[in-house]
Amino acid sequence: ERRRREIEPTLSMLRNALLEEPSTPEDRIALDRMRGMHDLIELTTTWFDDVQRMDQKTLSQLMKMGSKVQRLLEFTGKLKVVKSSKE
Repeated sequence: ERRRREIEPTLSMLRNALLEEPSTPEDRIALDRMRGMHDLIELTTTWFDDVQRMDQKTLSQLMKMGSKVQRLLEFTGKLKVVKSSKE
């Protein structure tokens, strides 16, 4: 219900604003910020939908991971792909 009242109208307003062509450098900056807001809200909404579909055990494991998820993402960004000699 809250999503329908608050999130969807906000996304709709942002989508409409993103269709406009910026006429000044300031407008371009504002448009870029609105695009960032739109993308973040979309991502958060999608993630929330995914979380709602998780079973209790998986959700509990995810919540227990906490900030370890951030460290995992930082680590995977540092991994290098090493080709084997068979390739």
